[in-house]
Amino acid sequence: MSYIDDDSDYQDEDEIIFRRPAGLTTLCILTFINNGIALMSYMFVFLLYHKLPDIIEQAKNSMSPIFAELYSQLGEIYTSIPQYIYLVLACTAILVLVGAGAMMKMRRIGFHLYVAAQMGLLFMPSILSKSLQINFLSLMLTMIFIGLYAMYYKKME
Repeated sequence: MSYIDDDSDYQDEDEIIFRRPAGLTTLCILTFINNGIALMSYMFVFLLYHKLPDIIEQAKNSMSPIFAELYSQLGEIYTSIPQYIYLVLACTAILVLVGAGAMMKMRRIGFHLYVAAQMGLLFMPSILSKSLQINFLSLMLTMIFIGLYAMYYKKME
């Protein structure tokens, strides 16, 4: 059994072919891009956690005073969060990628992994660190993506 995209004309008589909807492929690619960048960001902050104040200070020197103040505030937020949270978030981002990969192969378990990991990414920071709150825009985008993936759930096996 193999999977092909909607736009392919390939057909083998001996093999049952399931067509992966183009919309699902697009959603998975967007998820790979977004969570791939998030994974790299979490790992960057985790690995360079103790050097962040120095990095921020160097970057502030090359910015206008308005941006330097905003950058400084952002740096304080990053360093007020315990380092281990970034590792937990990176592991959760990996689960999102695994879930998207499974959905790319038309597996229902991928949807469940994706939803659980996305809920973790949304709520874990505010649970583990009292200084963070749930971002409304992130919540809405996550709900939209879950809804769009749910539209393809019945087509998965």
